[in-house]
Amino acid sequence: FFVGENGTGKSTLLEAIVRKCDIHIWVRPKRHMVHANPYETDLWKYLALDWVKGHVPGSLFSAETFYEFADLLDDIAIHDPGQLKYFGGRLINKLSHGQGTLSYFEGRYRFAGLHFMDEPESALSPASQARLVKLLHSLRQEGKTQFIIATHSPILLSLPGAQIFSFDGEHIGETTFEQTPAYRLY
Repeated sequence: FFVGENGTGKSTLLEAIVRKCDIHIWVRPKRHMVHANPYETDLWKYLALDWVKGHVPGSLFSAETFYEFADLLDDIAIHDPGQLKYFGGRLINKLSHGQGTLSYFEGRYRFAGLHFMDEPESALSPASQARLVKLLHSLRQEGKTQFIIATHSPILLSLPGAQIFSFDGEHIGETTFEQTPAYRLY
């Protein structure tokens, strides 16, 4: 897990690693040039990455773009219902935002790979966050998936055995669940 205050670079580093892994990033077009930051965009070029067992498939979930991405998935599934099995078995936007997000997780992450998540808790109730922790725990026990997650959620950070890196402070460093500001605050 990557944990820290807003603006500390969690999402920036997460996206750079995704780019370095050559995983497609679905993004909506930016409407304003003020969003462009070449230092963030090009960070991936300065990362070194080694695959221990060879390149694996992966995906990125971003809370920022998920609603529009869900529209696209639903459009595809309407024309090809067989696609629903990859995204929870139901049209995402027929559910509440939180239910659709959790349905997507429960369908998508059954497939092996390296999966990145940026603030997956944003649409989830505490009970749904607990369901996500249970899902992540069971998937880790199967040994076919690995997750790198940027979050503010102490519920997600409670995943047993999770490795947590804090972005608060001068340097990024490993920390424990109990030492995170989110845990101490709650």
